[in-house]
Amino acid sequence: MHAIKSYPTIIPAQRGELSRLLTAAVVNQGFCNLLLTNPANALASGFHGETFRLAFEDKERILNIQAKTLAEFASQLPLPLTHPVGMD
Repeated sequence: MHAIKSYPTIIPAQRGELSRLLTAAVVNQGFCNLLLTNPANALASGFHGETFRLAFEDKERILNIQAKTLAEFASQLPLPLTHPVGMD
């Protein structure tokens, strides 16, 4: 019998917002630095006049991330469900 694996799930709209957040950090070094050093300010200020519509839980997770690089930051974000729970 295989152990059932459970992954944090996010709905497509949340995945889109997390993707927008990471894209902003990739294309703009200033925003990336702000996200890594002061995520609360990065989320509050948005990017180029656009806000990030994140669920409360996602905001809390982001505010608790401690990372020196964007790759480290991204690795601590909630994982999208890429295959059914319990399937390998």
